[in-house]
Amino acid sequence: MPYDTTYKEWTVYKTDTIHFCSPTCKGVFEKNPEKFMAKLGK
Repeated sequence: MPYDTTYKEWTVYKTDTIHFCSPTCKGVFEKNPEKFMAKLGK
């Protein structure tokens, strides 16, 4: 998903601010953030 700060949904994971296109995407991320951050190389 492209980085876009116009997205209304966001969360902070460790020191990174992650933006989401929808509450659904945010919820999926928050259930298992390590899985998604590993894909980003973090």
